[in-house]
Amino acid sequence: MVADDAAALDKFMNKNRSAMAADLDGSPVFMATSGFMLNYEKDRNPDIRFTDVKDYQKDMVT
Repeated sequence: MVADDAAALDKFMNKNRSAMAADLDGSPVFMATSGFMLNYEKDRNPDIRFTDVKDYQKDMVT
């Protein structure tokens, strides 16, 4: 996930600390508990772009 507004991203990450992780590059990852929750957070946080697994990591996912 990325955002042009660093403060918005920091606020989201602090609010969702227990659902945050980092990928191999150290980029923040939001681990939604369901598709509903992911869509809910996307709707509530339009300044944040939630992205799929990075292309080079797709081969690692089983």
